[in-house]
Amino acid sequence: MSFFALSALVNAATSLILGLAVLRRDITNRVNVLFAFFAFAITAWSLAYFFWQISVTAEDALRWVQLLMAAAIFIPAFYFHFVAAFLDIDRRKWLIVAFAYIFSIGFLLINFTPLFIQEVVPKAGFLFWPEPGHFYIYFLAIWFFYVVYALYFLSKKAFSGTRTEMQIQARYVLIGTLIGYIGGSTNYLLWYDVPIAPYGNILVTAYVIMVAYAILKHHLFSLKVIATELLIFALWIFIFVQTALADTLEEQIINGGLLFITLVVGVLLVRSVRREVATRKEIEHLAQNLKSANERLKELDQLKSEFVSIASHQLRSPLTAIKGYASMVLEGSYGTLPSGTKDAISKIFESSKLMTSSVEDFLNVSRIEQGRMKYEFSQVDISDIAKTSVDDLKSVASQKDLTLSFNKDVGKYVTSVDLGKMKQIFTNLIDNAIKYTKEGTVSVNLSRDGKKITATIKDTGVGISKEVLPKLFDKFVRARNANKVNVSGTGLGLYVAKELVEAHHGRIWAESEGEGKGTTFFIEIPVR
Repeated sequence: MSFFALSALVNAATSLILGLAVLRRDITNRVNVLFAFFAFAITAWSLAYFFWQISVTAEDALRWVQLLMAAAIFIPAFYFHFVAAFLDIDRRKWLIVAFAYIFSIGFLLINFTPLFIQEVVPKAGFLFWPEPGHFYIYFLAIWFFYVVYALYFLSKKAFSGTRTEMQIQARYVLIGTLIGYIGGSTNYLLWYDVPIAPYGNILVTAYVIMVAYAILKHHLFSLKVIATELLIFALWIFIFVQTALADTLEEQIINGGLLFITLVVGVLLVRSVRREVATRKEIEHLAQNLKSANERLKELDQLKSEFVSIASHQLRSPLTAIKGYASMVLEGSYGTLPSGTKDAISKIFESSKLMTSSVEDFLNVSRIEQGRMKYEFSQVDISDIAKTSVDDLKSVASQKDLTLSFNKDVGKYVTSVDLGKMKQIFTNLIDNAIKYTKEGTVSVNLSRDGKKITATIKDTGVGISKEVLPKLFDKFVRARNANKVNVSGTGLGLYVAKELVEAHHGRIWAESEGEGKGTTFFIEIPVR
């Protein structure tokens, strides 16, 4: 089988499968229907081309050439009508579309006469090549006009305006048209004794694929199925033709058996590819749903943060007032209180203090999540911050009969930090250590090693289990035994401390041998 016959088979298989695929996609869409007619015309042209190439008599060759041209005559009309519908200008250009079909019918009427094709003769290595009649040149002129006119409209759409889906599709159709018609036009050179064989004929396949690709709107998974079906179908046709043209019975039996095997394997392969594509489409759909859900969750999280921020701001002012006035009453600013009243005011003061601390945690989390936490860095001695925090909390520790100590190695601990935020970190961790230690000690130690300062806050408290340690610094995480000691915790203090330490380019972590064995918190801050 010659290259030209084989290329015709490939063109036929490609056009038939893609035409059916596009038609199956949406048979009610006029663009899809017109493409299908265009593809089927190329299929008929290619099949006739194949049988022309394998003809052994001049009579058979002439008949197949006439059938070939009967299909080729309508290709420009179908193509232009398809492009006009694709660009949604077919109603405005209806007269030009109508003339395309009128010309096609006129040429079809003379197609089977010598006015269109005179005869077939040996030429340039071909046994039978057609000689054009007097009217054939007019067909080529019409063919050329409608192709160029379609290219003009496609170019206007492809390279004007903003980048849209339609513009991308128009570019694919435009490129496909250029490739296909340049390749297909090589068929007509020998008609007028130009010694160039139609090697570009195979480019018609690329042409149809690119136009179908544009219609399918970049659904690559669908094209994978189409490509597989195309390959299998072309293989079936090839083996069938080999079987039909076999010289001996033995060759026919062997080729027939091979055809049966490829039929079975081909069907199984196509089904497998379809299942794979269906699975990938489902995964893509699920991924898209997951993405949408994730975006919605982010939106809800943002709304939550904004709500918490607003609510916390609204709560902070009255709580501060309650705590302030309760403190003033306890200090005797409004006179001496009876003992029973003083106990009640003390409970109000302690409760408002706890509530203020919780509100401050929520506000800090909100600022961190929204990127509104502000830092003012300056050169500060961290040992002064740690010692101040210890001194401030000694009275709290003594009320629980705990020993709170501070130790440091000799030397300066000066580095660039935000004084307020660093004080908050130390106060938070030391206060936590006191809260979760029933008896024993809480010790704060500072050391300096090269270009980093390390602080440790060690207690003999409730400890932390190995399961909780890895997620201890997440939001709302508390050790299981923490609620038995302090029921008022929010689970946000350590999260805030971690964010503040990391904003100083440092790191924070905790170590514990387990529940009931105490905990040690470590803070590393670089010297800058």
